[in-house]
Amino acid sequence: MTGLADIQTVITPKRLEILRAAVPRATRFGVLWTPTAPSGRPFVQAAEATGGKLGIQLQTVSVSTVAEFDGAFAKMAQGRAGGVLVHGAALTGRQARELLAEVALKHRLPTMFGIWENVLAGGLMSYGPDHLDLTRRAAVYIDKILKGAKPADLPIEQASKYQLGINLKTANKLGLTIPQSVLQRSLSSTTELQRTCSHALLGRLTIEQIIGLLPWHDDNHLDQLKRALEGKA
Repeated sequence: MTGLADIQTVITPKRLEILRAAVPRATRFGVLWTPTAPSGRPFVQAAEATGGKLGIQLQTVSVSTVAEFDGAFAKMAQGRAGGVLVHGAALTGRQARELLAEVALKHRLPTMFGIWENVLAGGLMSYGPDHLDLTRRAAVYIDKILKGAKPADLPIEQASKYQLGINLKTANKLGLTIPQSVLQRSLSSTTELQRTCSHALLGRLTIEQIIGLLPWHDDNHLDQLKRALEGKA
């Protein structure tokens, strides 16, 4: 096995801790997860273990399709959840991100996700690996393989850089004031997304535009890696 790992048991406790800090009066939180994803069960187990340490109650609700989003959030809202920790699966992280954010706002529930893209789509917060750093490190792996290294000899690495993102517009819509202790931990907020920087090939781009390129960039690296493994590079 090779590559860069995002271990649910390591990152999930931190996400729940930050969510609780953002909604300090809440004593009950929803946990939205996808049972069909391999990381689903470890995610729930890590959340439950952390909930016990924090002295909060958790309500786990599973979803397998986009059509189940609204019912799941309605159930958590009826259960008086003060916020929702969302499992970082393909269903919640790649499919219908805007719809997921809209449903959460409809039911007045603050959300914590694993990737920036959910915050850009209208989710409240995300805490996860720095994708720019992961992309750079993935390129190093590809370079080693292209130069003859065996993939099986390359170790799995845990991400070393993490980012907390906060959508302040969503917080305002929820009537939620994010504590300064949480804001100070944030490396990024949506108010910073219009800042520009120089891209080597595309010129001046906003941070939001660059983040939008990341899915394509990652897919491009994966394609390069696949071709290298197949001996087509």
